[in-house]
This record gives sequence, C-alpha cells and structure tokens, in this order.
Amino acid sequence: MEGKYIRIIQALYSAAKMRVRTPEGSTKSLNVTKGVLQGEILSPFLFTIYLNDVESYLANRTTRGVQVDRNKTVHLLAYADDIVILGDSPGNLQQKLAILKEYCTKKGSQLTQKKLK
Repeated sequence: MEGKYIRIIQALYSAAKMRVRTPEGSTKSLNVTKGVLQGEILSPFLFTIYLNDVESYLANRTTRGVQVDRNKTVHLLAYADDIVILGDSPGNLQQKLAILKEYCTKKGSQLTQKKLK
C-alpha cells in the first residue's frame, strides 16, 4: 500500500504546473520543478517528512543546545514551515547554520540568505 501512495504523490508533483497572474493577465503554464505546492493540503506534511531528522542531525554534530530541563536540551523549535534555531552564543548559532546548510545540501535543497532572519 505504501508504494501506491508514493506513486500518487510522485504523479501529483511530476505533473505540477503554475501560472502567474499579473494585471495584464496570466502567464503561460510553467512546470513546477522545486519545492512543494503552495496551498496544497499535502505540502505541510511533505515538508515535515523532509525535515524529520534535522534536530537529531544538529544534535549528532556535537553542537550545544539550549538546556530547558535537567534532562532536556533543545536545538530548534519548529511550527509548520518555520524553524527557529536555538543556540547559547552567536558562535554556536553560526555553527548550527553551517550544519543546517550541510543538511540541506545533502537533501538536495538550498539554504538561502533570503530565508534566514
């Protein structure tokens, strides 16, 4: 059954097209080749699957997290498609951003300056 769902998702994304609406009218259809479809109900779920192991990836790279409890250290907070990287110093945050960039590269995506705040 799992293979069937994967094939359905692949079919959905392999045929994805978009148009840009302008004051002069809509553009011709363009193929969507990157990212998830905006407004599509499956997109948040796919994004979550994509980032499922990002916290363990950070933790396994010997970066310090923020201690929130005697037994709990947190490296990031995530909600929908937003992530907040936590660190105890500017240097620690820079280290985590470099690791996050490495993670994204391994997953075939890019971490752009525009997305960082």
